[in-house]
Amino acid sequence: MKKFFAIIMTLCLALSIALTATACNTADTDGSQQDTPKVAIRFAADAATALPLLLTGQVDFALLGEPAVSQAKTKGCTVVFDLQQLWQDATGSVNGYPQASLIIKKDIIDNNPGFVQALVAAMTADAEALPDNAAGILSELQAHGSSLSVTFTDQIVRNCNIKSVPAQSEKTAIATYLNEFNMTVKDDGLYYTPADAADSIAAQYTVYCPDGAPAIAFYGRMADGNKCGNVDLDINIVAGDEIVTKVASGEADIAILPTNAAAKMYNIGKPYQLVTTNVHGIMYIVTKNYTDATTLSDLCGHVIACIGQSNTGEYLLKYLLDKSNVSYVESDTAE
Repeated sequence: MKKFFAIIMTLCLALSIALTATACNTADTDGSQQDTPKVAIRFAADAATALPLLLTGQVDFALLGEPAVSQAKTKGCTVVFDLQQLWQDATGSVNGYPQASLIIKKDIIDNNPGFVQALVAAMTADAEALPDNAAGILSELQAHGSSLSVTFTDQIVRNCNIKSVPAQSEKTAIATYLNEFNMTVKDDGLYYTPADAADSIAAQYTVYCPDGAPAIAFYGRMADGNKCGNVDLDINIVAGDEIVTKVASGEADIAILPTNAAAKMYNIGKPYQLVTTNVHGIMYIVTKNYTDATTLSDLCGHVIACIGQSNTGEYLLKYLLDKSNVSYVESDTAE
């Protein structure tokens, strides 16, 4: 009986070791680790760059955000992974993650507080009205530099999950989100606190938004003649990899920025405050030919085009792969 028990324990131990092995690795017969194909991450500037790579077979999967995901569906692509759901599964989060936020220069907040309050109020009302104004969104975005060609519907707009939530009320959710990427905020000065203010002072400010859902948050201001009350807004839509440069250089008076990038800018001394969170959980992995993928380990041996290098796309994908024990490399070709 003792011998039988020992055999059973040995088998259980062997099974335990096998189950804890990295998903994209196998052990050789001599006990050494033998590399097997990893996930190859190929960075793309934006969805307009990533989607053609997928459609022409240069990559097997693509990480995209709405509304580009809906555009990809019209071209025969299928969503295989909802990164918001994977995030919720990995972290226990109920509400997803505050992906992109509105930031404003501190001197504007200090010297024109009435405008800041008016902008927050306007963008909150704009967000609620977006689904009813879906038909007019594309033309406004394209007029401000967007490369999107998707035909917006009220459902696509809802899928973009655009809200305007005061940053002060999202501090816990933001801290949880940043913590998963080993980031903290140096102090509470990041968060905008509304102050009593008279009417806004007439001015002109430059606004930058990444192409896609974050830019839609400013649709209402575009449709209102690029204005917020008596303030003129020079609204510019740029590729996702340009937005941090516009903030770091100070060119942007106002911007929609990945929330983690906003925290980083603050931590290195850039004079901005986080005013509202505006986009929550809109990223998906799509494919044209590998629709039977069910777990992230199914990406092994394939190339995935990933938007958001050094921003949300890269951090979120790598975090989820790590959580799933899936090995990856940054490469344009599968390994």
